Amino acid sequence: MRAGAGLPLSERITHVSAEKDNTRELKLFPVKGVGTTSGMLFEDDGESWGYQNGNALWVEWEMVCDGATINLKVNARGDYRPAWKALKVSLPVGEKRTLLVNGVEGGEWVV
Repeated sequence: MRAGAGLPLSERITHVSAEKDNTRELKLFPVKGVGTTSGMLFEDDGESWGYQNGNALWVEWEMVCDGATINLKVNARGDYRPAWKALKVSLPVGEKRTLLVNGVEGGEWVV
């Protein structure tokens, strides 16, 4: 995985159903040392054209890394609310820097 990437993950389900898709994780792969990267997670109902009228969720993130911290800044827009209510944020095994989500120590962002 490329340094600075964020990989959105869900639990494996045999049939995609918006109501049953209630887990979301953003696995971060922070840069070594100092750096900033960004990305976007898009969610909608998977069936309609509602996203054209704002009935979707755009979760924009920026990861700011330094020698001591990884600060994930998260901002969302759109009217859609998925079945998952919180985005779990995880780091690779062995990452020692403190994880901040919107400036607060922790590993979760609530929709």
